[in-house]
Amino acid sequence: MQGKLRTFKTNSQNSKILAYLKTGKTLTVAQGRKLGFGDNTRSRISEIKEAGYPIESKQVKFDGGFIARYNMSRSWFLEQIGVCHVVFKDKDNNYAFDKNGNLEYLARVVKDLENGFTAVLF
Repeated sequence: MQGKLRTFKTNSQNSKILAYLKTGKTLTVAQGRKLGFGDNTRSRISEIKEAGYPIESKQVKFDGGFIARYNMSRSWFLEQIGVCHVVFKDKDNNYAFDKNGNLEYLARVVKDLENGFTAVLF
């Protein structure tokens, strides 16, 4: 992540939503309402994105239609814990190693993890 991120007032809807997403959980507008984040979660998410936070959204099927589900980008989590190298293996025990600490590469590795890979991050 580059540059300084804008902060929000401690008890604002934006700060509460951001804190929630930083736990790694996903959020929909309906969940935001139930959690007390207000009726305008979509706008708050937009403001958080404009402040520089890497929020991703994905359209998911729900009740015969689609809704947006928001989450912090996985590469943001890797950056926060200082991950710079990855060793991972697939189901056939083939190993790969990233020597450059490239976050874009690490984000792809995380996607691979979702597809059955095992990894050690350091």
